[in-house]
Amino acid sequence: MARRLNPKRTRAPVAALGLALGLVATGARADEPSPAPSPPPDPYDAFPLVVHHDKHYIRAGLQIGGVLAVGLVDYMLSTTARGGTNRPGDTRWGLRYDWTTLREKLIGTGLDLDTNKIATNYVSHPLAGTLYYTAARSNHLSLAESYAFAVLGSTTWEFFGEIREVTSINDLIVTPVSGVSIGEPLMQLSGFFRRGKSRVGTDALSFLLSPVKVINEVTDDARPLPAARLGPLGLPVDPWHRFVLSAGAGVTAQAADDRTHPRATYVDERFSVDARLANLPGYAEAGKHSRLFDEGNVSRVRLDLAFSQGNLVDALFATSLVPVGYYYRDAAIDAGGRLAGHGMFVGLRMGFEYGGHDYDRDRARPSDIVTIASPLGVATEYVWTRGDVVVRTAVDVSGAISSVTPYAFSTYQRNHTLDDVLTPAREQGYYHAFAVTAAPTVEISIGGLRSTTSLRLDSFRAIEGHDENEPLVANGPRFSDRRSLLRSTLAFVVPRTVLRLSLDAQHASRAGSVGAVEEERSESSAWGSVGVEF
Repeated sequence: MARRLNPKRTRAPVAALGLALGLVATGARADEPSPAPSPPPDPYDAFPLVVHHDKHYIRAGLQIGGVLAVGLVDYMLSTTARGGTNRPGDTRWGLRYDWTTLREKLIGTGLDLDTNKIATNYVSHPLAGTLYYTAARSNHLSLAESYAFAVLGSTTWEFFGEIREVTSINDLIVTPVSGVSIGEPLMQLSGFFRRGKSRVGTDALSFLLSPVKVINEVTDDARPLPAARLGPLGLPVDPWHRFVLSAGAGVTAQAADDRTHPRATYVDERFSVDARLANLPGYAEAGKHSRLFDEGNVSRVRLDLAFSQGNLVDALFATSLVPVGYYYRDAAIDAGGRLAGHGMFVGLRMGFEYGGHDYDRDRARPSDIVTIASPLGVATEYVWTRGDVVVRTAVDVSGAISSVTPYAFSTYQRNHTLDDVLTPAREQGYYHAFAVTAAPTVEISIGGLRSTTSLRLDSFRAIEGHDENEPLVANGPRFSDRRSLLRSTLAFVVPRTVLRLSLDAQHASRAGSVGAVEEERSESSAWGSVGVEF
């Protein structure tokens, strides 16, 4: 039977409580003077308001402090559950810093990759980072300033919050990077719905996507500027958007394992949500534009789920944004009344992913879990338009810090001792890695018919030299992994409706090595889906 990809408990409710206390503690009004007259709206602004509001640095700091305070209380009460170590004689509330530990943190000798559970490192910390970031951003700070606040919140926690742990290299990177990578796209989606026609459904969705943003806006009486044009569903025409919700079914054929497991075919049920925003003037219309942008103007949020035999066999939550870049657009209506022109953007790319996939439903190996927090990458896109024909090409290349379930590890364990294996792999079943990803895409649209082909290549290599038991593992086996995904989609949106029909085919492969042990497997899938696109 396929193994379930069950989520683990995280500290998210605790962090959310901290932010709520921060909201209450800062009162109903801001700490700066009354709003000034609004300048003309900037079409590149991520969150335009009816009336300009000043930045509230003090309130942002107090709200982040609320998250940190409740996190510290939770840590004091549940030290071992949060990754710390209890010593003989320890009692609740009895933890104190000793000078040796604090000194090691301050001078940099207490700096390592930690061995917490993957759910702590790559779920709880990203959620905390999202709270740090959104607390600052919803106080009208810029994207860069909000990121700086997230870095400050993460650093404060690592040095002074987690009393019984070394300063974690992975947490210092993952927390703020995932904070902006998750927080900004969700806030932009929330802001998008707030600028459309007010309805119970869209208002509730806006709040759920970014409650901190909505609460601070209501507290400040900071009303989002209504969109100048609304579409048939009461949603803004600008920014450009493409939202796809779909459900479907199909089959997956997993290749034979080299040892004992034959080729097998499974029936799948699939569900997907894909939301894209491009806050770039004239992105799909006539006009001439050229400008540097720095408001995270291109963003995406994805959620994919697949079930087989009642078990979750594939899950992906992924976000990405282009925080800064250059945009160019030159298009016009020709003599025949058709839109003709082209456009492009290139910029820095950031992103976060948490995904699990069962490449071995015959239980040859455990389910595969990989997370990616990408602080640095490049995103490029070029669009050519002639009437109903649109050709879109894009390439994303990024570097990241990741957690990886080593694909060959279960085989390695059968014939080797684990004394010299990386500590996170030995204790928790994953390792911290450097990751490099390349993802080209080609999309051709003719009216309501769209063909999309994408390739995704990932390479992972273990980060070495910073294990908490470094002398023991220095000469141990090296870990590396790789995966690829080739996917083609043929979709049709029925004219004058939001109904979307699609056929998908994909081929995925997964490989890994631990020392001299190597394993590899592949699968092919095909499915049909029905959904909506608007």
